[in-house]
This record gives sequence, structure tokens and C-alpha cells, in this order.
Amino acid sequence: MTILCFLFFILTMLSILGQTFYQGKFNYMCRLAARPSNGSWPVAPWVRRPCSTSPTTGFQCPPGTFCGSDYQFREQILAEHFQQAVRIKELNYGITNYDSFLSSFLTSFQIMQLSDWQDIFYLMRDVYPSQVGYVYVLMVIIICNYFIANMIVASMMHQHVLLT
Repeated sequence: MTILCFLFFILTMLSILGQTFYQGKFNYMCRLAARPSNGSWPVAPWVRRPCSTSPTTGFQCPPGTFCGSDYQFREQILAEHFQQAVRIKELNYGITNYDSFLSSFLTSFQIMQLSDWQDIFYLMRDVYPSQVGYVYVLMVIIICNYFIANMIVASMMHQHVLLT
């Protein structure tokens, strides 16, 4: 039980760290217009990944499209057109993000389980292109997956030996 509490604590800390760097970044998509019009701000349908707000690094939108987030013009976009990224399969239907603690915890847990961690890493690299993504993913994998998961298995084996 102590190891599970420790795992929960470590995942909580890593989730907060992920939120610090990536909160709101996965919402930036390539748009067909520079600003919303008529309550809609359509996403470029041929670009299925988030864009970087940095003009020199990360994934840049193709010419004729503009990088932007629905949250920039929240009051100008109608509810049925808001958060179009949740409809894109390549972005895990908007589940994989760091916008709230719960989604951040789920994303960190997904990386820890090595479940499509490379897709999350590529998203991180697209929106925040620095060494932060490399270090963050390696920390989650090494600390949570290899170290703590092996501690859980060792604890279970120890309990099994004690009971037999």
C-alpha cells in the first residue's frame, strides 16, 4: 500500500510539472482564418496535429493557415464549434492534454504505462520544442514505469513468499 501511495504522489508531482509546461498548448491548431467569423473558426482539415505558438521552432502551420486556440476567442465562437480538436482521432479526441489536473494525471499515467507514449511525445515536441519534452517523458518512464512498477512487483513477490 505504501508503494501505491508513493506512486500516486510521484504521478501527482509529474502531472503538475507537465501542466506547468504544456497547459493549453495542445489546443493550438492550424486554422483557415486569422480570426473567427460568424461564430466559427474552422480548423485546417489536412493538418492533424497541434501547432507551436513560437514563430521559429516546433510545428509551423502551412502557408495560408494560422495557428490559434479556441480559448483565445472563446466569447466569439459558438458552443457547437468550440474545441474542434476533440473530434480529431490523431489527438486522441482531446483526452490527451495537460489542461486540467485530471487530464494531466491521465496523460502521465498513459506515458507511465507505455501506452502510445511516443504519440504524446510527438505532440509535446510539436507544441513546445525544447529538451523539456525529452526530460519529462524520460522521467515519467524511468521513475514510474521501471522503478516504481518493479517495486510493486517485488512487494507482491515478497508477500507471496511470506504467505507460502
